[in-house]
Formats: sequence, C-alpha cells, structure tokens
Amino acid sequence: MPDNPWFYALAGFLAGWIVQWMLDRFYLRQKMVQKIADACNLEPRELLTVRVRELERQKQELGAQLMNDRAAHMEQVAALKSELEVAKAVANGRFIADSGYAYLMDNGAGATEAKPVTRKRAATREPLRDIKGIGPVYEDSLRRAGVVTFKQLAALSPEQLELIIAPEPWRRVNFHAWIEEAREKAEGGRDG
Repeated sequence: MPDNPWFYALAGFLAGWIVQWMLDRFYLRQKMVQKIADACNLEPRELLTVRVRELERQKQELGAQLMNDRAAHMEQVAALKSELEVAKAVANGRFIADSGYAYLMDNGAGATEAKPVTRKRAATREPLRDIKGIGPVYEDSLRRAGVVTFKQLAALSPEQLELIIAPEPWRRVNFHAWIEEAREKAEGGRDG
C-alpha cells in the first residue's frame, strides 16, 4: 500500500463519488417514476392489485362463455351436417322419409319437391346395428335417409351408402360387406 496521502484522498473522493452517484440514481429513478405516475394518473399499488383480480375474474367468465358458445356452435354444426346429408340424398334422387314427407328429385325441372306420403303400413324397424361396422351414429344416418330394414339396406349400392353415411375421409368403411350381410339377414328373416 502506498504511503502517499494523495492516494488516500483520491481513493476516498472516488469512493464517495461512486456512492453518491448510486444514491442519486436510485432516488432520482424513484422521483422520475413518481412524476410519470402522477402525470399519467396511475393508481396506487393496492388499486392495481384489485384491478388485476377483477380482470382475472373477467377472463375466467369469458373463458366459460366461450366454452358455452363453442358447445352451441358444435350443436349447430351437427344439425347442418344432418341437413346436408338429406340434401345430398335428395339431390341424388333417393327417397327420404322424414316426418310424414317423401322428398323426391324432380328430374324434369331439376327442382326438389316435398309431397305428403300416405303410408299404408310403416316398415318395422330392424336393428341395423347388428351388421358389423354399423354403430348408433351410422344407424341414425340410415334411419334419417329412410333405410330401416335389412332389405332396404341390401338394395342400396356402395355409392349410395357412401352418400348417406358421409364417413370421414380417414375412416375405412366396407359398404360391400354391409350390403352382403344385410342381404343375408333379410333372406334369413324371410325363411325363419
């Protein structure tokens, strides 16, 4: 360590200047923040905490409302898909029985007309789910298209079944097997 008093004076001056600079910077920053807060009419910390809680509550409410809206929209999409299946069947000239009306394609003018159906005797519904690959969703689609018996199912072509069922592209549905099994069950029902 040097014995020179100027060294100690300079070191003390430098240390004091650094400490003063740090303190000024700290207090100056607080004063500047306070001036900015006053100029912008910012709320005190407690009110900001209350506001944050209120915004979080609103966020949760909006999230719940979004989920409810999504469920409602999903129901609308399902209803529209059903209408689309019926429209496809009508456009292809197939008979569709639904709530007492038969929808037939008028081939001459190309327009669809609805005529009341006089049913002598309604066909008894057969459990189409007994056919391998037909579950409740596909059975419901077939029933909405007027296919309620094994005989009616056996009379359809694979192309017609594909239009009625409208399976997702990733599903592999064997319509030929459905038709063959329906034919066997229809013939077995007549014999037994």
